[in-house]
Amino acid sequence: GLKGLTALMYNFTKSMDEDPRTSKEIFDFAVKAISPKIDLKRYAVPLAGLHLFSKHAVQFSTCLLDNYDSLFQTMSKWCGHQNAELKKAGHSALDSFLKQVSSMVAKDVEMHKSKLHFFMEEFYGIIRNMDASNKELSIAIRGYGLFAAVCSFLHDIKVF
Repeated sequence: GLKGLTALMYNFTKSMDEDPRTSKEIFDFAVKAISPKIDLKRYAVPLAGLHLFSKHAVQFSTCLLDNYDSLFQTMSKWCGHQNAELKKAGHSALDSFLKQVSSMVAKDVEMHKSKLHFFMEEFYGIIRNMDASNKELSIAIRGYGLFAAVCSFLHDIKVF
């Protein structure tokens, strides 16, 4: 179902502003798909959810901001999965998520200071961790890069 929905959304795109109820429902389904409550033997559902976020993060703008911390943790977890396809999908989804969140934070830095602080702390923690994998380090470095423009607006705010 999520694969079909992802394909459909390419042609019939509605943003949060145009159809907030439907967008929120789709967002909620995608979050459930990437947040299984049990240990899965097959990964078609979370894979489809990660692909949906990867391709359509822009459409979930405010939902991403409202759930930034849990989504970051969940997507980061998939980036460390032993299944190569899931790991790749996790990185793609996380990248789309970070791009969208950083661009929205940049639009109103003052209002989203706490979100910026959260991400800077997360990235800093990864870089300081001596056991961090190359993939984790690449997430942190990429994240710093995406939020760098936002940080340039903040001369008086202590991020670390």
